[in-house]
Amino acid sequence: MNIGFYINSLNEHDKLKEIQHELEKNKEYISNANIFYNAIAPIPFNVSAGIFHVSDMWSFEGILIVDRIQNLVKARNIVNKFKCWYYYDKANQDNFIDILNHIHLANKVLANGEQMAKEYKRLINKEVDCIVDKYHDISRVSLA
Repeated sequence: MNIGFYINSLNEHDKLKEIQHELEKNKEYISNANIFYNAIAPIPFNVSAGIFHVSDMWSFEGILIVDRIQNLVKARNIVNKFKCWYYYDKANQDNFIDILNHIHLANKVLANGEQMAKEYKRLINKEVDCIVDKYHDISRVSLA
């Protein structure tokens, strides 16, 4: 399976470490992994994925995990064959009005843990499709 992660900045080292751990743990399920970013920054460790600026997303096919609603809107404006999954996490400080206005662009909604799923339900009045703690086994969600 082809999986991509769209993050705001390569400076989000904790998030990149979680993604790297997920890629290493589930490499038998992943045929191709990519990380797309808006802002470049040095990465102090190796990542076993292709790393591309968002402008190169047009060539990606597969499942794209997007953790900010503004980035979901950007990704959906790119014409290609990928599914966008919105990964809700309150720490990303997405405006809930923006979420309400644009959540229909996501093929699936995932939450970062049970607390985030409850928060999403409280704000949007809809259930998430799946709960995934810190990207743990996120690549296996598509197999279900």
